[in-house]
Amino acid sequence: MVAKTHWNEERLGCFVRGELAKSEMRQVVRHLIGGCSSCETALRPWMELAREDQPAVLDCGEHDGYDAAIERAFEGAARVAERREQRNSKSRASETDLGVFGLRGVPLVNELLRQSFDSRYRAPWEMWRLAYFARLVADNLDSAYLGTQTVADTRASAWAELGNAYRVIDEFADADAALTQAESFLMLGSKNRILVARIVDLRASLCFSMRQLTEAITLLGAVFEIHRDLGDLHMAGRALSSKGLYLQHAGRTQEAKRVLAESLNFLDPERDVQLFDSTRQCFLLALAECGEYREAASFLLASGLAKRLECEPLSLARLRWVEGMILAGLGKRVRAERCFLDARAIFADQDLQYTASLVGLDLSAVWLDLGRSGEAAELAREILGRFRELGVEPEAVRALEFLERACAKAIATSLIVRHVNRFLQRLEHQPDLRFQRP
Repeated sequence: MVAKTHWNEERLGCFVRGELAKSEMRQVVRHLIGGCSSCETALRPWMELAREDQPAVLDCGEHDGYDAAIERAFEGAARVAERREQRNSKSRASETDLGVFGLRGVPLVNELLRQSFDSRYRAPWEMWRLAYFARLVADNLDSAYLGTQTVADTRASAWAELGNAYRVIDEFADADAALTQAESFLMLGSKNRILVARIVDLRASLCFSMRQLTEAITLLGAVFEIHRDLGDLHMAGRALSSKGLYLQHAGRTQEAKRVLAESLNFLDPERDVQLFDSTRQCFLLALAECGEYREAASFLLASGLAKRLECEPLSLARLRWVEGMILAGLGKRVRAERCFLDARAIFADQDLQYTASLVGLDLSAVWLDLGRSGEAAELAREILGRFRELGVEPEAVRALEFLERACAKAIATSLIVRHVNRFLQRLEHQPDLRFQRP
């Protein structure tokens, strides 16, 4: 809920320093998202040193010292308010200055954005907070001193990363507005192609989050071409990896297989081993979905993914799920059953009930092939009940009701179950789909 009243200086200071509880952080964020100019104005004194003493001098020194400096940035933000209050003959307990370590202007924006990006998985609201302050600093840069293009590029970057942070916290309308603002600044700047590629990439991510798959796929094609032309083959491969994933969600499995295979030729494991491994997982799934089970089995064995992912439960669970699909496709149903049981248990333990239910459908298909139709029918009824509890899309419930009736009439087959399962997986990213009986 958006705060009904403006936030006082003490509370805003706690917000700057990251000292608020998660629930209070959410209230401040919602309030600022609502466009409160009064509170945003009250925040500006925390940023006033970002404009002082330009050009900025940044002594990177040792990397650890540099990181420690930015970590002290928000811990000491209250001293900026102290300086202002001293000018008004007020006093406050002394705290460290926001700019005492030399980060100002463009370097401060860049470091805030780096810290924001690093927070994307572990602390989404912290990601938003840091990006928000980067945007405030960027909007206060002096174009007359730094140059119009430099300031425009910095603002484009800050607004784009803020838009991405909005996307991560599921504020899609605000994400769209921020990215639109970034695109406007981009036109006023140097039109640096790396920055162009980054903003187009973030726009593609937003389109994907908003289930606009066709547009997202097209945008990633443009990102790929920019990085390829610039000679950054790893980043070109990264764009192809995302494009392949989106093609999978769009049900275009043959295209996805081709694009993912191509991306693996571009990616540099030393630059991003997690991306390399996740892309290999997607490619493995594409092989299975295309019915190329022998090729998939060989790729899985050669990849060493099972060993590499053994300390990542969710990634390992997804790998076990795909392994089960491969084994089922090869007719090794007992081994496939064990894979599905393992994966389903992990997803359920992580409270990913929807995903656990999808694995359960693959399990029920194996049980039907093994002649255990009673167990398959019971599992189908259980999954239908779980879907109703979760409040999923009506079309998902409709597909499960069809399967439950087929099981009840003893006419369900593993092909019918897999048809329903693939529909449900596509429905997650294509909400306009309508279920068609096989």
